[in-house]
Amino acid sequence: MDFFALNEGTFVIDHSKKFKYFDSQSQSKKDFKGAMFLDVQPFLVKLQNHIILLDTGLGFKNENGELILFENLKKHGIQPTDITHVLLSHLHRDHVGGLVRFEDKKFILNFPNAKYYISKPEWDCVNDPERPYHYKGFDFLLESGAITFFEGNGNITPEISYEFTGGHTEYHTAFHVIDPNTNEHLFFGGDILTLKGQIGSTLLNKSDKFPKEANKIRQQFVDRAVTQGWTCLFYHGLNTKFGKIIIENSKYKVI
Repeated sequence: MDFFALNEGTFVIDHSKKFKYFDSQSQSKKDFKGAMFLDVQPFLVKLQNHIILLDTGLGFKNENGELILFENLKKHGIQPTDITHVLLSHLHRDHVGGLVRFEDKKFILNFPNAKYYISKPEWDCVNDPERPYHYKGFDFLLESGAITFFEGNGNITPEISYEFTGGHTEYHTAFHVIDPNTNEHLFFGGDILTLKGQIGSTLLNKSDKFPKEANKIRQQFVDRAVTQGWTCLFYHGLNTKFGKIIIENSKYKVI
């Protein structure tokens, strides 16, 4: 099993809650008082019989007009048509922007040979024009027949499983991918465990719909990751994109 972070860049989020590209060469973080800085990176996982994409990023394009997500996939020898599974932790804009694209006055599936796995309760809750996270591509995605809905906990394949978390959104989901040959265990927590800095922290995150619940489940995942030796994938990680969580001198450490 191989896995890769598909980094779209570093972004600044201010009071407008919009993701704006941050250029460290020409901009200074000091100029953005009170703003939050996050990286955005979907993850590519290669198994023997499956090629998995974990969340899809913002859907931003490079200077040549190509999706950064496509550019990053090609760096690892993968074409969009090679993806077999697209797994979505939740439906916030920064996680679904790469699902489809709009070209020649029509929507196009970015991964036409993949099944798109989405929590049905999350879909029912968020896919509402009155809610702030409605994404224009949702209707097309549903009509395409590419979605496979799930609910609660379960398996997609023997190697891939999903686990309800709640907390960040009402029906947020985490995913586990286990290599059958080596038993390496990848944990993708979406936004329930999205940064190294969340590990062991008791601070309440304003971006979580249910902050106290999110902190509780976050700590439970950290404890399981330590005892079971998971490799955690951090979707918004700035400097640390992934790693195993250990306890050293009574403190958490990512290696």
